[in-house]
Amino acid sequence: MPFPLPLLRRLGSRLMDDPRWTRRAVAVTAALGIVGVLASAALSIGQDHRREVTAVLTDSERAAAKLASRTEEVLQRVNQTSLLIKFLAERQRLPRLEELAAAGALTADAVQFAYVTDERGFVRDSTSEDVALNVADEEFFKRHRRDSEVDLLVGPPQRDAISGRVGVPVTRRLMRHGEFAGVVALFIEPSTLSLSFGRQERHGTAVGVLGADGIYRSRTLDGRATHGERVDLKLVLARAAEVKRSLQPVVSPIDGVARFVTAVPVPRYPLHVIVAHDSHQALVDYRRARDRTLLSAVAAVLGMAVGGWILADLLGRLTASRQRLRHSEASLRATLEGSVDAVAILQSVHDATGRLVDMRVLDCNRVAAQMLGWPPGELVGRRLSQLIPGLVAGDLMRDFERVARTRQPLQAERACTEGRHAGLWLHHQFIPLPDGVALVTRDITQQKAGEQRLADEVRQDPLTKLLNRRGFEEALQRFEAASAAGGLPFALLYLDLDGFKRVNDERGHDAGDAVLQGVAKRLRGALRDSDLVARLGGDEFAVLAPKATGEGLYLLCERILQRLSAPHALAGGPCSATPSIGCVLALPGEDGAALRQRADQVMYRAKRGGKARFIIDEGLGVERHSAPLPLMAPRAG
Repeated sequence: MPFPLPLLRRLGSRLMDDPRWTRRAVAVTAALGIVGVLASAALSIGQDHRREVTAVLTDSERAAAKLASRTEEVLQRVNQTSLLIKFLAERQRLPRLEELAAAGALTADAVQFAYVTDERGFVRDSTSEDVALNVADEEFFKRHRRDSEVDLLVGPPQRDAISGRVGVPVTRRLMRHGEFAGVVALFIEPSTLSLSFGRQERHGTAVGVLGADGIYRSRTLDGRATHGERVDLKLVLARAAEVKRSLQPVVSPIDGVARFVTAVPVPRYPLHVIVAHDSHQALVDYRRARDRTLLSAVAAVLGMAVGGWILADLLGRLTASRQRLRHSEASLRATLEGSVDAVAILQSVHDATGRLVDMRVLDCNRVAAQMLGWPPGELVGRRLSQLIPGLVAGDLMRDFERVARTRQPLQAERACTEGRHAGLWLHHQFIPLPDGVALVTRDITQQKAGEQRLADEVRQDPLTKLLNRRGFEEALQRFEAASAAGGLPFALLYLDLDGFKRVNDERGHDAGDAVLQGVAKRLRGALRDSDLVARLGGDEFAVLAPKATGEGLYLLCERILQRLSAPHALAGGPCSATPSIGCVLALPGEDGAALRQRADQVMYRAKRGGKARFIIDEGLGVERHSAPLPLMAPRAG
C-alpha cells in the first residue's frame, strides 16, 4: 500500500512549523544514528577480533604442523639408527659405535651421544667417555626390562650424571634368543626440536614439544630453549580446543601469560607440538584497529555534523575488508597450488530423502586434477561418481558419509585395486565443511613399500634368506590358530646338522656358511609349497608342515634326510653334514612352547641314537624311526 501523499505533507509541515516536533525528529534521528554507529562499531570490532584471532590460530597451526613434521623426521632418522644398531647387536655383528658414527650412521646432526647396555644395565659401548657405567636405575631401562611389549621409548629430558649434558633419550629394547639383552639409547639435544622454529615466531610466542607424560621435551620462548616443564597434557589439549572454539586466550600454567594455544600431534610418536602466542603481542594490530573504531564512534556520537566523514571512513573500512577478503582468497589459492598434496573442495549432493549420494567438485588444485586425469578447468561442477567409477559402493563414499554425519575430521589410508590408480596406496584427510568436505590426498605407495621391506627384513635370516626365529615364532602362532579353528593337524620338525662344528673348525667359517646356504636350498627343494622352513640360529633349522600325517609325514622326513645327507661340493673338496631330525605331530590343545620342547627332545634322541636319522613322535606313545641310510661318503664329525 503506497504511503498517503497528504499524510506526508502534513508531517513535513508539522516538522517545519512546530519546534517540538523538529526537536523530536532530530532526537529520534540522533538516537537512531547513535544506535547505528554503536552497532556498526561493535560489529566491526567483533569481526576484526575474529579475523585477527583466526589468522593467529592459522599461523599457529601452520607452525605447529611444520614443527611436528620436522620432529617426526628427526625421530624417524633416530629410530632408523636404533633399528640398525638393534639389528646388528642382536646378531652379534655390531661394530664399535664410534665406527658407526665415523661412517655417518648415527645421525650426527640430531644425536648427541649413544650407548648400548647389556641385560644388567652396564654400558658396553658408547660414543662418549662421559657416561655412567651402569644405567639400570634409569626409568627407561627398567621399563624395557619389565615390559616386553615396549620396543621404542621417547623419554623425558634427563641430565647425564657424569657429563652433565641434557638429552632426550630415544631407547629401544634388545633381544637375544627371546630374552631381554639390554637397550640401545640415543640422546637428542632438546633445543634442536624447537629452537629454530621458536626464532621464527613473534615475540612472546612459546613453541614446544610435549610428551604424553606431560613433560616438555623442548620449549622455546623468545630465543631461549628450556626443557622438563610439567603440565597436564589433557588440560593443554582441552584449552587448545577451547581457544579454537571461543577465539579467546587462556592463561598459561607455566608463566601466567594469556596465550592462544594450538596443539598438533606428532605422527607415529606420543608427542604433541604446542604453539602458544602471547595474546597481548598477537593482537597489537587488532587493538589499534579497535581503538580507531571506538574513537570514530565517539566522534560520530559527539558530532553528527561529521557524519559524512564517518560514512566515508566506514566505506573505507568496507573496501579494506573486501581487499583483505580478496587477499585471503588469493592466499588460499596460492596455498592450494603450492601444496604437494592433492586438495579438492567438495560439495555434498543429496537425494530427495536427504541421503548423501555423491560429491560435487567446487575447487581443486593442479595436483588433484593430475591425479584424476582431467584438465583443472573441466573438473569444477562435476560429480565424483563421473570421475571415480565405483565411488558410491566404495570405502571413499562411506568415509564422506561418516564425516558428514559426525562433523569430525577423519584420516584414512586406502589401497586402490582398480582403475588408473590400481596398486597405489593413498592417504586421505577429510575435513568437514558447512556443506561438504575438503579432501587432502597424498600418494604413500613408496612409504608403504618401504615399511613392508623393513618388516620382511626383520623376519628374514640374512645368510640363508629363510625365516629367522622371529618369523618362525609368528608362523607357528598362525599354524596354531588355524589348527584350533579348523581342526587341521600340522607337524613341527627340528633339524640339527651333525658335525657342523668340525666343518667350521677344519674348513673355516666361509665353508660353514656355504654349507648352511646349501642346506637351506635343499630344504626348500624337499618341501611342499604349503610348508615353511626357518633357520633358528647356528646349524638349527625348523620346518612347519600342515596336513602332514601318517605315511605322507614319513615320506617328507625321509626326503629331507636323503637330500641333506648328500655331500656338499665346496672349494676344498666335498663335505658332509647329515641332519638329526625330530618330528612331532601337534596335539589338540598343545601350546607352542610345549610343542617346541617336545620337538627339541625328539631331535636330541635322534642325535644320541646315532645321528643321520629321524624320529617321528605322533603322540600317545606312537613313534616311527627312519630306516638306515645307504652307505655314503664319510661325514664330517
